[in-house]
Order: sequence, then structure tokens, then C-alpha cells
Amino acid sequence: MLGVLRAPRHEPTDAALSPPPTLGDLDRLLDQSRALGIDVTRRDEGEPRPMEETVERTAYRVIQEALTNVHKHAGDAGTDVLIRYGEDELRVEVRNAAPPAPHAGEAVPGAGWGLVGLRERVELLGGTLRSSAQDGGGFLVSARIPT
Repeated sequence: MLGVLRAPRHEPTDAALSPPPTLGDLDRLLDQSRALGIDVTRRDEGEPRPMEETVERTAYRVIQEALTNVHKHAGDAGTDVLIRYGEDELRVEVRNAAPPAPHAGEAVPGAGWGLVGLRERVELLGGTLRSSAQDGGGFLVSARIPT
């Protein structure tokens, strides 16, 4: 918070004035990850339907943070994004394979609070977020968000 308050002020850009991204913007995010060399696949299950924007924004942010972590910690490891539309919840999963070689990580800016902040954001909506290392060296970020 202090970093934001102390940051120099700039004139707002078009991006700063546009609404926060939702699931409708997800393909653009996935394409950005692909441009960085990450082999990303997307799978949707269930019947997509309109949801509150807070649910969609939160789901988008979960996927965005997970993809950022793949880039930082797993390089170009293959990554699967699953969006599951349930009757009264939305589930999102981002699962990456083990990095093809030991990955030193890139210097991507951040304070290291990404998953903690996401967990709090998901819990504010009554949901749960879990993240865990997977057998074989991959990693999973999974969120359940009530709709």
C-alpha cells in the first residue's frame, strides 16, 4: 500500500481508465503468455452463463497470477487452464508441468504476496483458493468461487 501511495503520479492512460478485465478478456491474457513462450491450453466445462463481475474479475486475476508464477518459476512449462461452470460456483485451475530444465526465474517485479492476496480476494467472496506442488515437479493453483 505504501508503495502505491509513494509512487510518482502520472496522467491516467487508456488502460488505467478501462474497466478491470473479466473472463471475456481471458483469451487475450492467454495469448500474451503464449507470446512469452508458454504452451497454454484452455478447457471450459459446463454451460457458461452471466455472473457478477466481481466473480469474473476474481477468476481472471487467479489465472493471471498463476500464469505470472509459471513464467517466473517454470519458464515455458506446458500449462493447462480449466474453467468449470458449476450450478452455484465457478472453479478455475491452472496446472503447469515441471519445467523442462531447471529454471532460474526471471526478474519479474512483485512483492511476493500474489497468492496470499488472491486467497484473501477469493475468501472475501466466500470461496477457497489452494496452491500446491504436484508430483513430477508441476504446480497447481485452484479456486472455487461461489456464484
